[in-house]
Amino acid sequence: MGYRSGQFTDALYPIMDGVGSVALNYARHLTEKGHVSYLFGPEVPRFYETDPMVIRFPSLPIPFNSPWRVGVTGGHSFRNRLHSLELDIVHAHSPFSAGHEALRYARHRNIPIVATFHSKYREDFMRAVKLSSLAEKMVDHVVEFYDQADEVWVPNDLTGQTLFSYGYKGAYAIVPNGTDMPSVTREHKEQLRKELLDSYLMCGECLTFLFVGQHRVEKNVMLILDALADIRRKGMDFHAFFVGTGPDEMKMRQKAAESGLHDSVVFIGPVYDRKQLASFYAASDLFLFPSLYDNAALTIREASAFRVPTVAVRGATTARGLIERQNAFLIENSAEALASLLLELEGKRDLVRTVGEGALASVYESWEHVIATVDERYRALL
Repeated sequence: MGYRSGQFTDALYPIMDGVGSVALNYARHLTEKGHVSYLFGPEVPRFYETDPMVIRFPSLPIPFNSPWRVGVTGGHSFRNRLHSLELDIVHAHSPFSAGHEALRYARHRNIPIVATFHSKYREDFMRAVKLSSLAEKMVDHVVEFYDQADEVWVPNDLTGQTLFSYGYKGAYAIVPNGTDMPSVTREHKEQLRKELLDSYLMCGECLTFLFVGQHRVEKNVMLILDALADIRRKGMDFHAFFVGTGPDEMKMRQKAAESGLHDSVVFIGPVYDRKQLASFYAASDLFLFPSLYDNAALTIREASAFRVPTVAVRGATTARGLIERQNAFLIENSAEALASLLLELEGKRDLVRTVGEGALASVYESWEHVIATVDERYRALL
């Protein structure tokens, strides 16, 4: 028997955001399983929603944190629409406006609410307010929100430990993230790689690196650029694509230009077309993601679909499940360590390919598989 669920998020396309992507895939795949699932997210200027299953609420820009927005969910029009849907279960993917609206609705209708802890909010708060005492009070409000959920989910155990470090003392369930990228054969990957590199007039002999995600310093993007500048000074030829946007994009572009990387590094901007994004993954040999900020980056799973191993920082939360030189490459948190690895791997293409096969075998996980677990847990709560 089908049920009606609501996925609530404070970040949604066309803003590139991993949390919004999770909520979108929950709604999409639950609907494909025969349920009814609505997706609730903020309006974005000059973007007009056409999907009747996506319901937008008014929003305002967040100062100094473009392009993200804060939801304004208290309007009569939105709430009347929400209460007309008669949902059976709601899932909050954010502890902010959207999450609190989900909580209000759940308590009003006496239905279960699931809340997933996705992000390291303390770092976000410190970036925004620059005052640790105020940031800690904001963290306390986050914990209060998760305390009220019927079930709390995290994508891996290290993310659960982060939540505990915030002061949360309840139970949580581990429900991993997946990817909507289908795995490809080695032959198809090579075809896509050639087509994309040809379109950028790049040769296919150099190692090609990729970063996909928010362009913000918390994701260690400056470390990547420092390492690329180092290997360029040492004579290594390479290509590097940066896909995405964010508040620090101009700083990154300026640093690349000052480091003499203009002929090797290409800033692509946001890519919304999944087939086009797939081409960038397929064209790459290594996915560079030394982030200490992310909990369970979807992009690592996306890269694995194309046999592209990730380079991550050893011990980072988002590196959970990555095994050195079996399905990924792990480094210490320094540009020197990344540069040293890239220089080594220039002469070890077979190792890169072998580890890429390991990534496909043990890192890749489809949303179809994940949603089977989600469906089971939802049914248990209902």
